Formats: sequence, structure tokens, C-alpha cells
Amino acid sequence: MLTLLYLHYSPWSEKAAWALDHHRVLHARKDYLPLLGEPLLRLRVKKWRGPVTVPVLFGGHDVWEDSLSIARYAESVGSGTSLFPGGTVSLDGRLLEYDRVADELMNSGRARAAERAAPREDVLVESLPPAFRISGPVAPHVGRLGVEFLRRKYLTRDLSSEQHLQRMRRALDGLRAALAPDSEQEGAALASP
Repeated sequence: MLTLLYLHYSPWSEKAAWALDHHRVLHARKDYLPLLGEPLLRLRVKKWRGPVTVPVLFGGHDVWEDSLSIARYAESVGSGTSLFPGGTVSLDGRLLEYDRVADELMNSGRARAAERAAPREDVLVESLPPAFRISGPVAPHVGRLGVEFLRRKYLTRDLSSEQHLQRMRRALDGLRAALAPDSEQEGAALASP
């Protein structure tokens, strides 16, 4: 059986899970613990250096390591209406550009969320996987360790929260222009955030 390793509050994980669900691809889901789970994830994907991230879909000896490849896999084996233009899983430049912009938006969103979560004990506890949402004075500290780990891993302190917000606005304006019915450039209006 397929197993989706995911982070319950990650939009990348949600994209992958949604594609699998949309195409009715039977799979189990397993919560990922960023701080504790990274060594095991590295072992399972055989990647000793560089970043390792979730979602990851495991199926026997096969591994799909990002939401786009998981969606392409779901498209190729599942049922239901196509999620890709023209009903094909081949990637064109426009689709890759939309995916890049979506990643930029989610990266900035993650940075803003981590910054806002850090001072709030209730949010720190809620960010923990359900099995780890213990009561008492330890839970916020565990949540804070996780948030700080993610902030370091993804260098979210490089820009201020306001700069991330401006990047998000520019990216959304570019998407709006590219998707407008009268857009002549079909995706060319996308601007780097």
C-alpha cells in the first residue's frame, strides 16, 4: 500500500493529499515530525546531504518526493477528471511556472506563519501532531523547538514579514494578470516575487 508522509499543516502536503484523494488513489497517511523524523526520512529516501522535505509518497521501492510528482503519479494511476491541462501528465513551461509561483507563495506564507506562531503558546501547541499535543508546560517548548527548526531550515529570517507579504502580493498580482481571460501572454505576466 502507498504511504503518504506528510505534515498536517503544510500546504505542500495538502496539495499532494488532495491530488491523491481527487483521483481516488488508496493510500495511508503518516504524520511527519520535522525535528525528530528527518534522520529516518533521509534514510528512507537515501539522501544524506541537502534538504529533505515532505510530502513524500512511498510505494514499495518507489518514492515520489514532492507534491507535483505525487500529483503526476496520482494522475497517471487514478480515476476522476484530470488535474493537468489537456489531461496529460507531461509538464509544460507554463505549468512549471505556476508551480514555482505557488512554491514562492507558500514559502512566504510559511515564513509569516512561523514568525507569528513563535510568541503564541496556544499556536505552538496546536502546531504539534495530535499525538504530541500534551498539556502542561512542556508542550509550548516542544512546539517552539519545531518552529525554530523550520525557521533555520528554510531561512525564513532572511526577509521581514512585511517583505514576505509584498512578495506574496506581487506573485498574486502576476497570477491574476496571467489568468485573466484577456491575457495575451498566457503566463508570461508572472513576475518573480
